[in-house]
Amino acid sequence: MMSYSQIADNAERAARNAKRHGTTPHHLSGLGDDAIRRECMRIPFLGYCVPNGYERVHVGQTFGDNYGYGTADHAYLFVDSSGFGGRGELAMTVGQFAEFVQRHPGYGYGIIEARQFQIVLGVFCRYLVWEKRARTR
Repeated sequence: MMSYSQIADNAERAARNAKRHGTTPHHLSGLGDDAIRRECMRIPFLGYCVPNGYERVHVGQTFGDNYGYGTADHAYLFVDSSGFGGRGELAMTVGQFAEFVQRHPGYGYGIIEARQFQIVLGVFCRYLVWEKRARTR
């Protein structure tokens, strides 16, 4: 079992690498259930990095408290990565994640933390630079 300090160290290392290489969230919109399952392997490990041109979405506030179980304040998606999880457990199965993606198109996904059998996924949306400036004025 991994300690939380190991998980956090890995996430910080991933964030440095993502920033250095310009890694962006992976978009899964418009794909069928089987394609989403295959594409899940391509979701990048962003760690705590929020790439330029993106905002991380608070899952609970945006999609409702039905999502985000297992994460602080329902801020992220908690997904089983072992393939042995089932419905009704704390972490979403890959099938439940595929249903989420199909219900909520237009978002990108990045791994925030990787645990032994689960991953914490961030949900990201793109923003235009001029929109961001207008919101901060």
